[in-house]
This record gives sequence, C-alpha cells and structure tokens, in this order.
Amino acid sequence: MITMTIDKPHMNMINQTLKALPVKVQRNGMRKVMRRFTAAIRNKARTNAPVRTKRLRKSITNKVSIRYSSGVITGRVLVDSSKHGVHYGHLLEWGTPPHGKHPGNAGTRYMTRAFEELGTQEDFRGFFVPTMAEEFRKLGIKVPFGFDKL
Repeated sequence: MITMTIDKPHMNMINQTLKALPVKVQRNGMRKVMRRFTAAIRNKARTNAPVRTKRLRKSITNKVSIRYSSGVITGRVLVDSSKHGVHYGHLLEWGTPPHGKHPGNAGTRYMTRAFEELGTQEDFRGFFVPTMAEEFRKLGIKVPFGFDKL
C-alpha cells in the first residue's frame, strides 16, 4: 500500500479553512479533490502500464471512500481484477522469479512510478487549492485570504 502524508503546518491551515464550512461542503469538496488527484495518478499508471491486449490499462481504476464517523477520506488506485479478467497486474508490477522454462520477469513498477511522479505533497496541493476554490465559488462563499498559499 502506498501512503502520502501532508506536513502538519499545511494540514492545520487546511483544517482551519475547512472547519469554517458546513460539514457537507467539507466532505464533498475533499471527495472531489481526492477523486481528481487519484484520477491523475490512475491516468499516469495507465500510461506506464505495459500493453499487449490493453486489458490491464482498462482495468486500472480509482476509488474514493469516506468514513463519516472519523472523517477519514481514502483514495485508492488499483487494478480491478473483476474488470476485463485481469488477474496478473501484481505480477507485472512486482515481477516473477524464474520457474520451469520461464526466465521470470523483472517487473515494470507501472503503479509505483505513477505514484512517485504524481504523489507528492506539492502535487496534492496543486489539486486541492483550485478544486476547493471552485467549490467555494459554486456555493457563493468568498475564497479565504491566503488560501492560494497553502
């Protein structure tokens, strides 16, 4: 599992900004931010994925979930094996050892590279600020001063 953390000063500023909003706006805004961010990583993983039949690329998907009790928002980018019958995504990601007459495979790290290229704190901020500012404008809420400096 790949995890991204946001440093404490930025998280405090984000929390202060969000606390001033209704809970529904907080959840919808953060869900939209996470959906856009994971979609960008998903698209990069699709680009990085090896192509033979295009089934692997089509099966790479992103999902966002919210635990309402704790307020935790989780974004995942994964190979959905139920789509297109792809059950070998992990083998192409991590490789296989030699076995029998098969020489093995070194692995392509298509998912890891996508996250490393787009999964930084700065990249997340690049999605967070414009998406939340868009949500503020939609609701007629003035964008808080200094919000674009997050």
